Amino acid sequence: MKIFRFIKQLWQAMEDDSADEDEILKKLEVLNAKVQALTDMGAEELQQHLKQLDECIGELQSEVEKVVQKNSPGALIRSGWIEGAHLSEHSQTLAHHLEDKALPRQHRAAASCWVNAVLAVNSHYHHLVGPAMIYNARLAEEDGELELAQRAYSAVIQDFSCLLDGKAQHAASCEADSETAIDCLEEAARRYAALGGEDDVTPILERIELLRNERKKE
Repeated sequence: MKIFRFIKQLWQAMEDDSADEDEILKKLEVLNAKVQALTDMGAEELQQHLKQLDECIGELQSEVEKVVQKNSPGALIRSGWIEGAHLSEHSQTLAHHLEDKALPRQHRAAASCWVNAVLAVNSHYHHLVGPAMIYNARLAEEDGELELAQRAYSAVIQDFSCLLDGKAQHAASCEADSETAIDCLEEAARRYAALGGEDDVTPILERIELLRNERKKE
């Protein structure tokens, strides 16, 4: 009977929140338009619109923080999931656009929004978490924050290693998603080792190679 009560509570939580979805989607459309306008700008034009860029990033940060709170342990809010997925996509798009625009502060802020949104709503999707974690770890390396980068790589190794033994309930929807997750695990292992990590990642790299060889035979 407990499971039925849980399902009923889950369904009620989903329904009770649905009234907010239209408002959230409208807000996301506006935010998407702002991000799109910025990603249409080149480096020189962005320099001329720094206030607009900073305001957009500030809005992303504020909305991501709300999503993190909505999706705290035990929370069951559908609109939070929807909002988080959109915010992670917008932040990722903006972060990639700012890569070569000589705006490191804004670039890193957008990248941080990306990983925080993904972890808030998609933490069970390795192929979504991996790229965001690796991207931010690489930025940490560039900034000389090697301990932070190493911790990020270590977290990926710990959470993704289970993909190699078939025990994980990997939520990838296709083989390409699965390969993305494995690629992230491999990069995390190699970068962790390059930064002088104490744990030996050789067994993980060997298992990745074995897995790929097995897939080639299929």
